[in-house]
Amino acid sequence: MFPLLRIILEDNYADNNNWMAALNGFYAIKDLPSNYSNHTLILTDYFDKSIAVLQTWNNTQTTPYSTKELAMAMMYGLDTVDPGTPQNFIDNINSAFVAIQAKYGITAAELNTFNLANLSSNNKLSTTGCN
Repeated sequence: MFPLLRIILEDNYADNNNWMAALNGFYAIKDLPSNYSNHTLILTDYFDKSIAVLQTWNNTQTTPYSTKELAMAMMYGLDTVDPGTPQNFIDNINSAFVAIQAKYGITAAELNTFNLANLSSNNKLSTTGCN
């Protein structure tokens, strides 16, 4: 995209209550194709927006969590892929995962410790007596 067009869109962007215009404006500002096919950008963009939503909730808590803790909670399972996933997709997911870790200052050891302390349970669902 031309730099001047980017400035015009960023400074004068208005969706006029039209979701399609809003979506197209977002694509143009982010230099995305109209189908938003850059999934790494989707992942990181949505992750940051989710952190912002959680921060709003977090501000109402008696004992708030740090932004780093919110990010670590959201990262659980984020780097998993289905069997048969093409390697270039796996590489993109891993790249996004590493970028999120770096952005929020999370080491692999911190993430592992957080997951063990907060996201694991010894409680098991019954495997008998179920309908």
